[in-house]
Amino acid sequence: MVARAHWSARARTLFLRRRSGAKVQGFLGWTLTREDLAEKWLEGRAGLRDDECRDGDCVIINAFAAESSDAKRFIVETMRGRFAKKRGLYFKRHYRDGRTRPTRLGVNDFVASHLSRHLERCENPDAGDSPAPASQ
Repeated sequence: MVARAHWSARARTLFLRRRSGAKVQGFLGWTLTREDLAEKWLEGRAGLRDDECRDGDCVIINAFAAESSDAKRFIVETMRGRFAKKRGLYFKRHYRDGRTRPTRLGVNDFVASHLSRHLERCENPDAGDSPAPASQ
């Protein structure tokens, strides 16, 4: 898969498509802001102005879609890498029945160590394999 990124003044987006075609396989939209503003947004107490979404230690995921488990995995791994040094991730999950579930995730040491293991596997794919038995 190939990721094509598009950046606008306020939001950042990632479009994911297969090399062989133009069909979009996945999409991620996010913006950066301060923790106090992310909390207000998550709780529905305030919208955010453009000037409040240009930088910050928190990430608001405002769109996420994937056509397959491979596309989802690629987007999640991309998020782990891109957001590893941020304080938190904020998003709202909307359900067909009208419910909304606001969620916040701390970007903690577990996420950072998971990213390290993933990068090690990418750089050295045989690192996790057990050694071949010695010949007699």
